[in-house]
Amino acid sequence: MNILDSAYRIGQLMKTISIGSEWIELYSQLSESISPEAWDTFLKTPRASIHYYSFPHALEVIENNSTRTDIPEILQGQLQELKASPSLKRLSELSVTLGNNLEEMISSALAPRPIPKNFGLLQASPKLSRSIQDIHLAFQRSGILKSILRYIDPKTNEFPSIVNTFNQQKKSLSNHMNPKIRKLVRNLGAIEGQQKLLTVMSMSELILEITKQMVFESHLKRVVNIPSESIVRSVVKNVSGIRPVYLNLDVTMLSQINGNGHFMTVWLAGATQTAIMTRRRIQFGQKASNGFKMTMNGYLYPESDVSLLDQLID
Repeated sequence: MNILDSAYRIGQLMKTISIGSEWIELYSQLSESISPEAWDTFLKTPRASIHYYSFPHALEVIENNSTRTDIPEILQGQLQELKASPSLKRLSELSVTLGNNLEEMISSALAPRPIPKNFGLLQASPKLSRSIQDIHLAFQRSGILKSILRYIDPKTNEFPSIVNTFNQQKKSLSNHMNPKIRKLVRNLGAIEGQQKLLTVMSMSELILEITKQMVFESHLKRVVNIPSESIVRSVVKNVSGIRPVYLNLDVTMLSQINGNGHFMTVWLAGATQTAIMTRRRIQFGQKASNGFKMTMNGYLYPESDVSLLDQLID
């Protein structure tokens, strides 16, 4: 079982602990009790962070803008509705707790010892505990921590100064999949002769972030499952170990596509594989064959992520 498979399973099992169950029930209730327009505004509020922290961030943005007089009256009403909801405040509070413990769980899973059995500081159910141990084993097999630590200077116990420069320059790029990060790695790494170091650091951070995002989206049931019969055409390439995937889907998937999700599971080459979505597009009318065309692009996560960075980095 690889890292993302384990993260997916953890998200599914979050309902087995009380806070995870309360959180998902609150989310479901809010999606039905708050007006569709206001709920859509909440979900689309710009966010500087991802996973569970995106909800308290969205609520903070809404509260900070709720007294403005220069926004349309309809939007003002939506902000007031959201601000007045005690359930939304409770969802935000629970999201902070879950976010903090998710960060703690990932940190514990990265370390060789001890083997984590709880979700951060939260007591895990037996099934959830087993999945947390699975992700710990997957992280150890991936060698991510070893790949990072080999760049620490044994004399100073610190990373080279270029790592700090890199982190400072990418602060404005809140999305860890932003193509500008790769450009920054190339440019800054070329100047300092440290492109491989920066690639290891950026890829490691990306893997950790998408792992946390997978737990969150699996908990929310946002991961899209694409059966083979819904795939009109598929193209998978292999570029130095990285596998871009391009899918053309039929109309049966229209109701399943969620504008907020980042992952899909898809049956390809005789196996179910996980893909990180980077683009989705729906076309109607004369420009699309048969009046409809849906395409989804992304990257397939390796089925085996043993020595992961060695697979992805020359």
